[in-house]
Amino acid sequence: MFGRKANLTRLHSSEELDLSQFERSHVTVDKKMGDLGLTIGNTEDGSGVIIVAMSEKSICLAAGIRPGQVLFKVNEHDVGTHAEAVALLDKAANGVCKLELSKLEADQELVDQILASPQKSVSSKNLFAAQ
Repeated sequence: MFGRKANLTRLHSSEELDLSQFERSHVTVDKKMGDLGLTIGNTEDGSGVIIVAMSEKSICLAAGIRPGQVLFKVNEHDVGTHAEAVALLDKAANGVCKLELSKLEADQELVDQILASPQKSVSSKNLFAAQ
């Protein structure tokens, strides 16, 4: 009979879950398909860069990326500053960018604050300045 104590056993596993994997998403975009169309700025703790704006024709927008998400990695390389992110995105091999992003988005007030900051970064080829 189901539920009797004698029939219930505890499952054992030597593996532990990496909870950070549940908080991040992975998206691959190909720059040959169009412009990345991102405006990015530094996070306060240097743990990545925050996406503060996107162009309407952005391939990242089409891939489901949204303003307010934090970009942690580009092609398996950690991103600590906007300059690092721009360099990694510009130099992506064969135009393919594998991005690791936060699943949660920052609130609009923080996004607007970073967007107004002179410390945001844009690239003439792949990233756009906010209008």
